[in-house]
Amino acid sequence: GLVAADPPPGHIRAAAGFPAESGMPIAWLLPLVLTVLVLAAVVPVVLLGYLGARDNTDRLMRDRGELVLDVVVDRVAAHLDPVHAQLAYVADAVKTGALDPRDEAAMGIYVAGALAGTPQVNGIALIRPDLTVRRIHRRGHQSYEETAVMPQAVRQSVNESRSDPGLRWFGPFWSTVLREPVLGLRASLRGPADDEKGVLVALVSVAKLSHYMAEVANDIEQTPFVLVGREHVLAHPALARPGAATSSGHGEPLQTVEAFEDGVLARIWTRKGNPLTSSQPFRRSQGHWSWFEPDGFKVNAYVYRTITDYGALPWTVGFHYPGTETRRERWIVAGIGLGGLALLSLAIATAVLVGRRLGQPMLGLAHAAARVEALDFASARTLPRGPVREIN
Repeated sequence: GLVAADPPPGHIRAAAGFPAESGMPIAWLLPLVLTVLVLAAVVPVVLLGYLGARDNTDRLMRDRGELVLDVVVDRVAAHLDPVHAQLAYVADAVKTGALDPRDEAAMGIYVAGALAGTPQVNGIALIRPDLTVRRIHRRGHQSYEETAVMPQAVRQSVNESRSDPGLRWFGPFWSTVLREPVLGLRASLRGPADDEKGVLVALVSVAKLSHYMAEVANDIEQTPFVLVGREHVLAHPALARPGAATSSGHGEPLQTVEAFEDGVLARIWTRKGNPLTSSQPFRRSQGHWSWFEPDGFKVNAYVYRTITDYGALPWTVGFHYPGTETRRERWIVAGIGLGGLALLSLAIATAVLVGRRLGQPMLGLAHAAARVEALDFASARTLPRGPVREIN
């Protein structure tokens, strides 16, 4: 055996002057092999766990957002579609000959019935082919001849009905009678011979739609909104308050989004939005989140959908909510990713440490063999015994 007077050193380093050979040093080979094995075993588990958690969270956020948005869109439809149904009922009665618009009494009864079934309607006007107007109100079903000039929006819609008969929404526009913005729905009246009998125009208060949005906000515990296009606020719970400004005051019937009192909604388009769900895109809607700094650095999320059923301009119906409502879910996903990275780093460090410890006996044997080959027995120290039988 190899004998030395000194006790074996605690750490054996490779001696200088080793014969030049090809191949990788064992001090590098073992840690590298173990690291590759650890990566092959741990990375798929960590990656699949993180991607699975992210996909599940995105899917739940997407489905939740679309379900809540369905409620908002359905409530808007529930507010406006009955108006369409009532005017369609009256127009169909004229078309089949069951009702003659020239019969003042019968026409008043039909229109009064339509008003009774649609409390959101402020009034209905019958515009005859000669452009004389008969307005019917809900209060006592009062009927009277209108002598004032028709609003430009109503006149334009009546003119369009000659080439585009049927039921069409138009507006919003400012009503000088009601002194508030309104939506209009016109129904062309044609007799059995397809002759023109006039036009029915129903006016729906925008303020009533905002009151309806305030009720929806209490139900969904979010802040719903309806925009005309992307620039003007049509309905919002804030507009349901007494004395709330409903117009811009500069000739526009609606307030602009940028100047609206809801600071979160006012910034919906001011920043480049980030997708609300990265792995599970919305199927029938859109969503994004953005930073907002009114009182601190906060995240706000927006979910919205474009509908084209209520006028020439598309509507953007949606809701917004603070990012704190989904903070727990997002932190869980982030925790899985960060925890996986920490576990992977610990496994790689352990693999490197174990590989170097396993390589130490081989380095010691190489050192002793090099000294014996050089007949330098004094420098060839006793090798410490280890767990490997062949080396011992």
